[in-house]
Amino acid sequence: LLAAGSPEWDSRLVRSAVSYLTRTALKPSPFAGLATVGVPGGRAGRAVSSSRTVALALLRALAEDPDGPSSLPVVRNPGLRVVGERVYGLLPVYTRARGVFFRDDELTDCGTAAAWSRLPSGPVPLARAAELMDVPLRTARRMIATGLLLPATPWSIHDGRHFTALAWQATDEVAGMEEGLAELPAQERVTGSAACGRALAGAFPRPPSWLASVPLFHEVVAHGGAARGPDERLERVARTLTPGVRRLALYDRLVEFFLHRHGPGGTAPDLLAFCYDFLTTVGLDPFAPDRHSAARSGLGGHGTLGAAMSTVFYLIARWAVVPELHDALAGTVTGWLAERHPGCRVYQWSAHADWVDFQRPALTTLPYVSWSAETAAEGVTDLRGFTLRHDPGTGTLQAADQTGHPAALAYLGAVPPSLMRGVDKIVHTLGDPWAAFPPGGDEPGHSPRVEHDGVVYRRERWRLTSADLPRPEGDLVGFLAEAERRRAELGLPAELFLHQHAPAARPDKPQWLSFDHPLTVWTALRQVRPDATRIDLVEALPGRHGHAGEHATEYGVMLRHG
Repeated sequence: LLAAGSPEWDSRLVRSAVSYLTRTALKPSPFAGLATVGVPGGRAGRAVSSSRTVALALLRALAEDPDGPSSLPVVRNPGLRVVGERVYGLLPVYTRARGVFFRDDELTDCGTAAAWSRLPSGPVPLARAAELMDVPLRTARRMIATGLLLPATPWSIHDGRHFTALAWQATDEVAGMEEGLAELPAQERVTGSAACGRALAGAFPRPPSWLASVPLFHEVVAHGGAARGPDERLERVARTLTPGVRRLALYDRLVEFFLHRHGPGGTAPDLLAFCYDFLTTVGLDPFAPDRHSAARSGLGGHGTLGAAMSTVFYLIARWAVVPELHDALAGTVTGWLAERHPGCRVYQWSAHADWVDFQRPALTTLPYVSWSAETAAEGVTDLRGFTLRHDPGTGTLQAADQTGHPAALAYLGAVPPSLMRGVDKIVHTLGDPWAAFPPGGDEPGHSPRVEHDGVVYRRERWRLTSADLPRPEGDLVGFLAEAERRRAELGLPAELFLHQHAPAARPDKPQWLSFDHPLTVWTALRQVRPDATRIDLVEALPGRHGHAGEHATEYGVMLRHG
């Protein structure tokens, strides 16, 4: 396209090409359309799934449409709880911003409980739900739009074949596409995916504006194992990080609030209602994501409160969707969680799994628990009936499931806990309130790399303001000359990641740039927001030439601090 069209250097096409090429070359993702590849043979070595976002959007559109079928099964929002004399619930708001799909759960006063008491806990046809609540069918459809009613999905929470499950309700043209496309050559795969997109667009009463830009299929592929794994340095890394482990201040405030409501040794009969009570009384605004305090009883944890450790379970568990990897990974993660929560029945959860593809749970060996829209899918344990009690001996809060057995709620999702809000944030904090801060300061200006025994704990960083960087305006040559001058003044390496922070903006992913490739510098600095409070320039490790082998391996590890 670039060669044929000869576009201007500052055109949108050039900027998009630079962005896509750097992203594809530096960090391909199994969730991105650009990284979807075909692997001949070996069905057990790959997992193909379709877009959960598109499937749920179509299902909701059919249920909300005035001319849509009235036989679609729906369930009442499982998050409805009585708090005082009012009914509160988490009403899901499905949205997309900057190419990322997410769901906001708004804690809302939903009035009195009279209408909801007439609905069963399980799914019923939409028309029957309207009859039971004594409201017109159009009112019941509006309840789906607001989140008071949820369409029951024909796929389970673990299943990735959404289009096949949806075929009987929407269009049979998409049935079997997940497996069918995986067997086709590359060009036929592109053609088949386009045909599937047209079929889906035709099934929507009003296709969403983002439909054409969303990858319809994803593929996760396994290959041969690495030659060697992490070594004994991991124990030294854990010991080095342990002095910097802190407990979030939010956990201590939850304990204090619980004692105020239920007293020492008391029990909250509904864990979710306790979360609502805390949010409507105290809220999360006073608790910044990184605010912490020294642990009052060490790092060992107890029951629901897991021992302090550093790991990202999602980075390991996500590969369990590949059949030949599932059992080994499931055994590893399940063993870690059992060790972390001795005596507890462990439940997994992940925020927004009904809407976001990469939040779909991968492990089938652990029960999945939810309290929001995910509960409308098959194979989900409702948080209803879970209790929370105070343990006077340890000063911790302990959960129990519907049977009274001690329970741990383990987060295996992809969204970083620091970005969580509301009930998600509280539930995560109850089980894992720990944060490990690496050695070295966090001051403005230049911070050198912190490295011991070949392990990098903190990359070299330059913390600047937007005024410290040249802005790409008009003269490209003049801008590049100024950028090179600033690079020399600051002593910047050739390759960097740029990460900007603005008070009213969602965090952006770091942007890679190389002073050896002028368009990447121009593209990255052009995206700096005028209201950015700080700009972090961080060294790229490893750089493009910093690894001797053709392939680099990323390991998922667990470091024990408690």
